[in-house]
Amino acid sequence: MNVKIIAATIVALTLNLLVVPTVSAESRWINDKVLVPLRSGQGNQFRIIRNLKTGTPLTLLQTDKKSGWSNVKTMGGTSGWLPSQYLSRVTPPSLQLVDAKKKIESLTAKHNELKQSLQTTSSEFKDTQANLSDLSQENNQLKKELDEIKIISRNAVKMHAQHQVLLKAHKVLETDLDVMKSDNERLRSDRSVKFFVYGVAAVLIGVLLAIILPNLRRKKKFSEWA
Repeated sequence: MNVKIIAATIVALTLNLLVVPTVSAESRWINDKVLVPLRSGQGNQFRIIRNLKTGTPLTLLQTDKKSGWSNVKTMGGTSGWLPSQYLSRVTPPSLQLVDAKKKIESLTAKHNELKQSLQTTSSEFKDTQANLSDLSQENNQLKKELDEIKIISRNAVKMHAQHQVLLKAHKVLETDLDVMKSDNERLRSDRSVKFFVYGVAAVLIGVLLAIILPNLRRKKKFSEWA
């Protein structure tokens, strides 16, 4: 029995070398069948190397259209034969459904992230609007204060100009006052001199009168005696 199996395996390997491949290095998948046996040759009489599950990715090495068997290789490097009817050029619907579910879950997660990001952005936008409103009010207040400062500045400039005029007038008045004081002092000095002169004159007159009056009295007595 073992000898027959060995002989069948040798024959299968020989046929593999003689068969011309129609398609090479193409991707295939096990279609929606639960398990597909991967055999050592083209036929159910050959040894099962391993069982392949639905959706197992394979590389197509060659196809024998007469026998309806295909030589494939797994991702792990195991090669063998299986019926060509179990191979699919596209991903099986079950795997497509799994991929679709994964994509849906990924899109849902991204949607939730975008939703959360949108909520965060909306909240930040509201905060920005509130800050903008506060800044606008503060700006208006600063503008009012600036206008008041401008008015005060204009008044200060006017007051400064008026102050300069008053200072000049004050200096003129001080000069006039100094002149008046000088004149007053001079007048006082002149009055003192006049009073002194008047006093001296009065004294002299008194002296003269004191000298003249007695002489006049004597002459008058002499005239009476005569």
